Amino acid sequence: MPRNLSAVKRVQIASRNSLRNRQYKSSIRTMIKKTLETMSVLDKDHNNIKQIQFYISRSYSVIDKAIKKGYYT
Repeated sequence: MPRNLSAVKRVQIASRNSLRNRQYKSSIRTMIKKTLETMSVLDKDHNNIKQIQFYISRSYSVIDKAIKKGYYT
């Protein structure tokens, strides 16, 4: 258990950042899964190209923002 105030604050900040990192990593995994699912459907029919392009661009955007902010390496 931390004794001084700065150590207590660092513990609080670390837990906050851990939660934020977990949310970003979860959203990245979700976008990648949606992209891969849509691409597997494309193998069966070739009508979902617009939807795949949307998911790919959204995935890149989420990944780039997370890396830029230092949440994901």
